[in-house]
Amino acid sequence: MFKKSICLLLTVVLLCAFPVSGLASDIQEPDESADGAVGILMTYIHYYDYNLSINSSGLASLGSSVTAYPGTDKVKISMYLQRYNSGWSTVQHWTKEAVGTYVSLVKSYYVTSGYNYRLLVYFYAYEGSAVESLSRTDTQYY
Repeated sequence: MFKKSICLLLTVVLLCAFPVSGLASDIQEPDESADGAVGILMTYIHYYDYNLSINSSGLASLGSSVTAYPGTDKVKISMYLQRYNSGWSTVQHWTKEAVGTYVSLVKSYYVTSGYNYRLLVYFYAYEGSAVESLSRTDTQYY
């Protein structure tokens, strides 16, 4: 019992001696948006939103939008509605691009009951030859 206590005490002392925060120097500070959502600070992408909902009739409503910082040349959204059946497979795909700093994409699609569905969305912001991208998912069962 005494040996276990000494080992536990030494472990705690060693953990305190080497703080983990020093290992996370490449992580950016979180950015809190107006609605309280927290995200990672990006160079070109300022704000993004995405949502998947499926009603009782099987109508999937998908929506996403992206806002880039001023000076960005164009923005793009690529949305994938996917179904899980021994792995994720794409049921439908939509893409929309706009010159400037804002684009949104809203679609509807009827799905088959008994499966998990997810919205996989990619957000892109371009400035000259530079591009910044971000992907997110939202999953629903129908």
